[in-house]
Amino acid sequence: MHMQVNAAVVKATTKCSKSFSCLSGKSECLCWAKYASKYHFVEVKPKSPDPCSYLFHYAGTTYCLCPTRNEIYSHYHR
Repeated sequence: MHMQVNAAVVKATTKCSKSFSCLSGKSECLCWAKYASKYHFVEVKPKSPDPCSYLFHYAGTTYCLCPTRNEIYSHYHR
């Protein structure tokens, strides 16, 4: 399933080094989402050892600050 997000959100995702592979709909492209906060970021469990510019580590927890990833979670709950 190809995922669609608002063009403005994609444009705001300026540090994507993975060519927006998350929009392909392939689940292996997305970090596993554990929890979404009211502050528009998702707690994730990364699937790939490759570094991502949008991952933020705090107190043993990893958060995703990617606008596109968070929009996908908001719309598709994935």
